[in-house]
Amino acid sequence: MAKFRLEKVLGHRRALETLAQQAMALAVQQEQELQRALSRAQQFITAAAAEFAQRKSEGVAPDELLLYQGQHDRLAEELVGLQERCAEAARAVEAQREDLVAASTAKQLLEKLKEKQVAEENAGLRHQENGVLDEIAIQKFHER
Repeated sequence: MAKFRLEKVLGHRRALETLAQQAMALAVQQEQELQRALSRAQQFITAAAAEFAQRKSEGVAPDELLLYQGQHDRLAEELVGLQERCAEAARAVEAQREDLVAASTAKQLLEKLKEKQVAEENAGLRHQENGVLDEIAIQKFHER
């Protein structure tokens, strides 16, 4: 059986697919971590806003209200930053997904080419085998 001429290329494509899978997994993990951080930040800002509203209703000094407002503004800015990072992470995941699809497609094309080559070789071997068997049958027929 002849060796597939593009075996090294196929091995390289398999390695590229594996690397793309790992990069995709890392990107998904980072996106999930950012989503959890965003969720925690949203919960924290909601709790801080509730505390701020309670303090405000109890009657707090204006300077303390300013401190709470400053904290709220800072938390809101952090939340916006996290939302932007989450959106960026989602774009990174999509880019990695596209890279993975491209790597998988390239590998599959070579695998199909290899399968086709093997099938053609097997068909050729079967044809040769049938020719040899036919020749043997003809010789046995003439021996009678």
